[in-house]
Amino acid sequence: MRLKGTRPNYLSAELLHEPIGVLQPTQVIDGEGGYTVTYANVGTIWGMFIPLGDSRSLIAAQVSYTASATVFVRYPLTIDQTYRLEIGGEQYSIHSITNVENKDEYLEIQIFK
Repeated sequence: MRLKGTRPNYLSAELLHEPIGVLQPTQVIDGEGGYTVTYANVGTIWGMFIPLGDSRSLIAAQVSYTASATVFVRYPLTIDQTYRLEIGGEQYSIHSITNVENKDEYLEIQIFK
């Protein structure tokens, strides 16, 4: 499976060596008659984490920091954009999930925090 880019990089199961926690959104009662969404760890998978970059900006007199990355994992993973991934103790939100080359082997997940 070839990765995007000009260099001949190939994706294989041996490159998926980073432990990645999968966090599922869960509604819990907040004690005041309402609900709060928290994230529960539903398992750990192995993947390849590739940081893409980060940026800082000034919005409404506050400094905003955004970091983005790409994660590659094996295909039979049932998640959507409401889940979060935990990598190295940091939680990332999911931007998009793509089936690489529509071969049902690997998923490419764009994440940010």
